[in-house]
Amino acid sequence: MIFEYKLEKIIEKLTRVLSLDVKYFFKNGIWIFIRYIVIGLSGLIITISFARLGTKQMLGQYQFVLNFLAMLSVFSLPGLNTVALRGVASGKDGIIKKVFNKSFSWSLFAIPIIICYGIYQIFYSDELVGKTIILAGFLFPFFYASNTWYAFFEGKTLFKSASLRIILSNIVLALSIATVLYFKVNIFWIIFFYLFANILMNGIFYLEVFKKAREASEKIDMKYGLTCTLQKFTYSFSESIPVLVISFIFGFELLAVYQVAYFLIALVIGFVSALSAMYMPLLFKYNRINHFKIIWQNLLIGLIFFIVFVIFIKLFFFIFYGENYRESYNLVRIFSFAVILIPLKVYLFNFFMAKNKNKFLIISNLFSSILALIVFYVIRSCGFLVSIPIYFYLFSLLVGIPLLINYFLIASRKTDSILSEIN
Repeated sequence: MIFEYKLEKIIEKLTRVLSLDVKYFFKNGIWIFIRYIVIGLSGLIITISFARLGTKQMLGQYQFVLNFLAMLSVFSLPGLNTVALRGVASGKDGIIKKVFNKSFSWSLFAIPIIICYGIYQIFYSDELVGKTIILAGFLFPFFYASNTWYAFFEGKTLFKSASLRIILSNIVLALSIATVLYFKVNIFWIIFFYLFANILMNGIFYLEVFKKAREASEKIDMKYGLTCTLQKFTYSFSESIPVLVISFIFGFELLAVYQVAYFLIALVIGFVSALSAMYMPLLFKYNRINHFKIIWQNLLIGLIFFIVFVIFIKLFFFIFYGENYRESYNLVRIFSFAVILIPLKVYLFNFFMAKNKNKFLIISNLFSSILALIVFYVIRSCGFLVSIPIYFYLFSLLVGIPLLINYFLIASRKTDSILSEIN
């Protein structure tokens, strides 16, 4: 009892100092933290398994196929998940069912495109990669539509429930990939087990949500869903296009070098994005925000992440990946300074999405991606370790500055923080 009383006092003091509802953050954030510890370890297991049991060529092929699918995920209307999240947050959890049906139906349009590209790969490039892409095409609708389930739990702020299921799913996925790599299978079977493990786990969780959700009577806000989809597509575009371009310009092996380095940055992005998911239902509800306080809070969090990240890289990188990936080590050290701005960038994206400013996000992200890619293509002759970091930081700069400027131009009444109005 004494310990609980002291802990309560500490939390109250932190709430006053940081102007943040620390109790809310601690209650839900602990599960987000555990979730992303497991997700991080799962991702490490997969990349380490490729480094120790596979080849750079195989890892490059793996990333190429997955990023090709990610580019076409726009057909599954991923922005509808945000519609579902908003609906569940306002008590309309039946929207989950309609979103799943709509996402699955639209995903079917991607199949012919994927199969045609697979046939092209078979005849003009890499036969094995082509066959793998065709396989992925048939599984595509099941892979993307069933991941709607998480919006049910996060919309109700049941972060523990969502986290436990995501943890289980990632453990199954990591063990599946590590096992098939141990048996020295080719990329076809690796992608098959990756897709199958995801479909199996998401399918189980969706059926659980299907039974809990009430019958859907409300309509899907397709306009909002489509703008969110376009916004998510531009984000996916900025993530996937570099992978595809690097594979064409530098080959699969250097793509593997890039992906190992970027994966470690992506761990930080994923963790921060998961934490920010706690704020999404609140951003839908509250309008009064203290702009300046939110900015310095995010920068402070980013600095802490940067320090921890640099120490982690120096201590563990070569233990995990070995000297064969020294180029990845050099690259991730160059990338590491961007970690400072990751929390701020994620918050700004969520803020504008919650305020239905998706057109601005779409234009900003797409313009930044295209311009940065043009510069990257022009300077590609400078070499891999020069052109890639220039692209990486140029894109971050082109995205971040417009977001920050527009954020301060938005008129709103001030309050201590997003969470200060929560009882």
